[in-house]
Amino acid sequence: MDRLMQSRAVRVILAGFTLALAAAALVTLAKQTSPAQLLQALRSTDGWLLALGVLPALALNQVSRSGRFASLLRGAAGRRPRITHLLPAILLSQAANNVLPLRAGEAVRTRETVARGIPLAKVVSAQVLEKTLEVVLMILVVAPAFALGVLPHVRALPVVVCVAVLVGAAVLVLQFRGRAGWLARITDWSRGDLASAVAWGLAADAAEILVIALTARAVGLPLGIAGSTAVLGSVNLAILLPSTPANLGTLECGAAVALLGLGMPREGALAFALVYRLVQFVPVTLTGGAVFAARGLPAFLALRKRTTP
Repeated sequence: MDRLMQSRAVRVILAGFTLALAAAALVTLAKQTSPAQLLQALRSTDGWLLALGVLPALALNQVSRSGRFASLLRGAAGRRPRITHLLPAILLSQAANNVLPLRAGEAVRTRETVARGIPLAKVVSAQVLEKTLEVVLMILVVAPAFALGVLPHVRALPVVVCVAVLVGAAVLVLQFRGRAGWLARITDWSRGDLASAVAWGLAADAAEILVIALTARAVGLPLGIAGSTAVLGSVNLAILLPSTPANLGTLECGAAVALLGLGMPREGALAFALVYRLVQFVPVTLTGGAVFAARGLPAFLALRKRTTP
């Protein structure tokens, strides 16, 4: 219990430190930005492009996330859960992460998936592998953007990290597979399951890159695919440590810093960060809330009625 409390305390301290750095960076950027030009950039945002382009890309991202998770889950009969069965859990999880700190939505997804009849050990091991796969694929996707000179000063870093992660993961699997029960469970997936998870993961990353590119275009920034990929990498690095609900502050900082590094104007970078925040928060939170209202609220009210004297 003491170790658990210490671990939580360390996470809270690290999250607070990360948030403080992000807040300081955003305040500094805001002070150097013309309010009039920022308002002009926000007013000129193309709402139709957000509605007709960004929202479908967001939907594709959520479906792809569900497909990746489904590929890593196998029920007692060895059958993958349907994507349509897991999609509500993904939406609830994302919405919970948007309103609760420290990514508490992961616990919501675990509960919802276990309620589908999948053993808890399989759900947890799938989530562990999913996070590992997400990090490796993110490096592989972002590395070419850096290697092509998007951010020349750190051009070789993603490639080095990517190679190190792949080599380290391969060594660990070869060294310990079959010796530790938990690791054997984590690595005991068929090639088809892993290939499907990789394909869905790449689709999720591609959809998120499209969201960034279209959002940038909506606020008038000529970002392109390579620049959007670099922004995606910067944002994921900034939100690496769980902190505030919806990663408030850290997400905006990661996006703005990347755009400034790409030579974008301060007003455009800050406008993108704010619009990207709304794009990431409002649709997912409303959809997750609708799922909760349709599924979770009636069950909660029924349980409350049974337990009320």
